[in-house]
This record gives sequence, C-alpha cells and structure tokens, in this order.
Amino acid sequence: MSYEDMKTFNGVLYPSFKESCFAREILDEDQVYIDGLLKASQFCFGDYLRIFFAMLLLSNSLARPDHVWSET
Repeated sequence: MSYEDMKTFNGVLYPSFKESCFAREILDEDQVYIDGLLKASQFCFGDYLRIFFAMLLLSNSLARPDHVWSET
C-alpha cells in the first residue's frame, strides 16, 4: 500500500490524509459547533458570534475551521 492508496477513498484521491479521513467519516465534521453557532445566531448579535468563533479557533477544537466558517 502506498501513500496515495491511503489518501484514496471510493476512487477519489484526496490532497491530504486528513481530507481522506473526513471522507471515510473517521474524523468528526464539527457539526456540534456548526449547530451551536446557528442556534446562537437566532438570538445573538454579530459581535458575540465573532467572539464565539474566535474562542473556538483559539481553543483549537475545530477540525476544519474553514468548513465551519462557510457553513455558518
């Protein structure tokens, strides 16, 4: 097995091992954080949401911050 084999899933070659793990659903998709931000957006102002997102970034708890940003 080569490195390219490990990055390939269902015939798709992913650019990184991490992306391949997301495709295989081995890693968490940050859905809890996305749901939390969407729920908070119903009753919070933008400055609070920006601080909330910054705290998530600083805590290093997001697996894919760019994905969470684009979903919320």
